[in-house]
Amino acid sequence: MFLSVIWIYLSCVVVLNLLIALMADSYSRIFEKAELYARIDRARFIIEFERTLPKEKMERYENQIREEYAPEIVTFDPVTDRDKIDMVEEQVQALSEKIDRLEVLIEKNILVELQKKLEAIDQALTLYNY
Repeated sequence: MFLSVIWIYLSCVVVLNLLIALMADSYSRIFEKAELYARIDRARFIIEFERTLPKEKMERYENQIREEYAPEIVTFDPVTDRDKIDMVEEQVQALSEKIDRLEVLIEKNILVELQKKLEAIDQALTLYNY
C-alpha cells in the first residue's frame, strides 16, 4: 500500500514535469512563428501603403532613399592610391603611439596609486606599532 502511494506520487510529478516541458516547447515554437508573422504583416502593410501613394510621391521617396541613404561605394586601387595607403599607415602609427603613451600613463598612475596605498598601510602599521 505504501509503495503504491509513493509510485502514484512520483508518477504525478513526472507527468507534471513532462506537461511543463511540452508547454514550454509549444510556447517557444508559437513565439517564433508569431515573430515571423509579425514581420510578414509589417511587410504587407508597407507594400499596401506604398501602393496607395501617388506615383510622383513614390518616385520622390525612392530617389531620396537612393541618394541619401544608399551605402557609399568606394573604389580602391593599390597602385594608384598609394598616397591613401601611406596616409592610413601614418594614422595607424599615430594611433599606436597614442595608445602606447596612454598605457604608460595608466601604468604610472596605477603605480602611484599603489605606492600611496602602501604608504597609507605603512602609516597605519606604525600607528598601531606593528
